[in-house]
Amino acid sequence: MNKNSWENLMGVNVYLEGPRRRKYVGLLRKLNEYYFMYDGNYFKDEKVIPLGPDLPFTQRMHISSSIFPSFLDGIPEKQNPAYASYCEQFGINVDEDDILILLSTIGHRGPSSFVFEPLFKKEFSAVKLKQWREWLELSTREFAAAFEISQPSLVKIENGKASGKEFLRRFEIFYNFPEVCAWHINTYGQKLHFKTKERILNKLLENFTEK
Repeated sequence: MNKNSWENLMGVNVYLEGPRRRKYVGLLRKLNEYYFMYDGNYFKDEKVIPLGPDLPFTQRMHISSSIFPSFLDGIPEKQNPAYASYCEQFGINVDEDDILILLSTIGHRGPSSFVFEPLFKKEFSAVKLKQWREWLELSTREFAAAFEISQPSLVKIENGKASGKEFLRRFEIFYNFPEVCAWHINTYGQKLHFKTKERILNKLLENFTEK
């Protein structure tokens, strides 16, 4: 896989391999920080184990400024004599340091029963952004307040007068993962009227589908 393909990497799906079937565990992604969210069904299952001691079941969403140790455990060490051949097998450079790429490739060689698979983003355009804002029934002012973007910048992006590449990448994650979006609004949406905030949260969670 070439470097351009990895630019579309949005996150890493985690599965627990069992003797008969695999279970979906959750999703790791990186914005400004690393976020890991357990899948709802996995989180509620009393027969499963947490991904690691640093990712306990005391909460479903975990946030860290650095990669969680439990994920690092899934990547072979460079001192491993076979490290170079692992990288060659998956078509990545031995000096690759992007944790999400490493997990999606040579992370399969980790010692645990947890396996990682890449999640690639789908095209998310300014048109899609506007449609999503209207589906949420938010004005440009409300949307800007909820998602920490200036209203003029939002209007320019929607009207095609600015690319807004970084913002679109961020909104794409919220669009694809409604529960993550709900968590963000619940945490950072203090500028929204409480009734507006409650309406958005209900709408997002009602339309959240477990994997």
